[in-house]
Amino acid sequence: MELKKGIHLIYKNEGETPLFAMEEYRKEKGIPKEISLTYAGRLDPMAKGLLLVLSEDEVFNKEKYTNLKKIYKFQILFGVSTDTGDVLGIVTSNKKQETKIQNTEIQKILKSFVGKQEQNYPMYSSKTVNGIPLWQYARGDLKLEEIPKHEIEIFDLKLEGLEIKKGKEILNEVENRTQKLSGDFRQEEIINSWKESLENLKEEEFFIATCIAEVSSGTYIRVLSESIGEKLNTPSLAYNIERIQIGEYKL
Repeated sequence: MELKKGIHLIYKNEGETPLFAMEEYRKEKGIPKEISLTYAGRLDPMAKGLLLVLSEDEVFNKEKYTNLKKIYKFQILFGVSTDTGDVLGIVTSNKKQETKIQNTEIQKILKSFVGKQEQNYPMYSSKTVNGIPLWQYARGDLKLEEIPKHEIEIFDLKLEGLEIKKGKEILNEVENRTQKLSGDFRQEEIINSWKESLENLKEEEFFIATCIAEVSSGTYIRVLSESIGEKLNTPSLAYNIERIQIGEYKL
């Protein structure tokens, strides 16, 4: 597909912020500083994939691009939850898997999420309340009376596969992935919480489901991953997130 002038498709790697990825693209392509660039739709630091960047006249059409449908390929880790809903968080609970998770059981649960629904904003997000990002409420002494919600729509949600990893393998991956980040994301505290949580579960088996979701703009895959675990009566989180399509645009 030939791209319209002012539209750039770039791949954000895990561990990068959208701003870092965009500025690296600017350097790579030699785009002068006086030309404005903006990304239409964020990606969490631990998420990777397609970032839609706008320049020139398309900057003024940002809302149109931000509101496009998204397709994600993501993995859900069952048996562990964190305060962020992904691996970049302090572990809040873990649960040894007593029974095997069945493909048919997950497929049935995934089907129940298709349609319009209300979704909580994650506390570790840039959503603002009274001009203050939610993550500042989460990390500070500020009090929040109620977590804000918004309406989303899940158009399609399918299971691609189910695999098993031992606790020691998960711990090693989380530690390596967390160390990719620069800046203050509580990295040391996060790694220590995972070590403490999985210390006695290194040889235990954890189920990981790989899913594909087509969703409306603003859908948080972290929150969806947690909600799927709730229906299975087990802690869960988004283990990997990759955005593979925005509207008609894909890499």
